[in-house]
Formats: sequence, C-alpha cells, structure tokens
Amino acid sequence: MYNWDKTINKRVKTEFEAKLKERMTDQVCRWKGKWREKGDAAMPRWFDPVVWAGLISFWRDPKSELKSINSRNARLHDPDGLGIHKHRSGQTSYKARARKRVSYFTLLLSQFCYLLKELTKICFCCSVSSPEKLLQIFLCS
Repeated sequence: MYNWDKTINKRVKTEFEAKLKERMTDQVCRWKGKWREKGDAAMPRWFDPVVWAGLISFWRDPKSELKSINSRNARLHDPDGLGIHKHRSGQTSYKARARKRVSYFTLLLSQFCYLLKELTKICFCCSVSSPEKLLQIFLCS
C-alpha cells in the first residue's frame, strides 16, 4: 500500500495514467500472443473471466483482425527502402496536420507582410527605390 500527501493527488493520478497508457498497450499485446499460443490457459489468474472472454471475442472478430493486419502493415511499410519510418506525431489526423500547417504558414505570411510593410516605410524615409533594394543593402552589409 502506498501513501502520499493528498495535495499531490492530481499529479499522482496524471503520472499513473501516463504510465498505464504506456504499459497497457504492450501488456494487451503480450496477452494476445500468449492466448494464441496457449488458448484459454493463458488467462492470468487474477483476471476477471468475463473481461477475458470479451478480449477473446474482440481478438476473434474479423474486423478487429483486419484492422490489426492493416495497422501492422502500415507500421512496417518501407516505400523508399530507407527503413521503417517512426510515426512520432501521436494520434493526429491528416486534417489536423493540414490545419496546423495552414496556421503555421499563415503566421509566416503575416510576419513576412509586416516585414515588407516596415521595409517599405524605411524605403520611403531613406529614399531607397524599393524594398527589394533595401533588403539587398541589409543582406550585403
């Protein structure tokens, strides 16, 4: 039994859930592998038989198996022969990635427009013919 100060309950819960997410996916995979080898004898002694039966019915479901095969093939896909690429962006959809890129490039564009506007003001004050000319002056000096 573990005891800790009640003021850090939220932190303990957050850390526990993070560790659980990290380890449970591996654990369920190991259970499935043992079940394939040993059958029903692979059920851990402490496991609820109803939950175990639910896992087995999920693992036997053709849709679940197809999804597992597709996911494995996607993970092991090596289109350019450079080795398997690691996916490190989490569960981010293509739409979410596109929105992120658009917002990033919108920010860059707005910063560029601001810089161009400021350069134009400087050109007017310094009697330089164009912002491009001023940019050349800054880059060469």
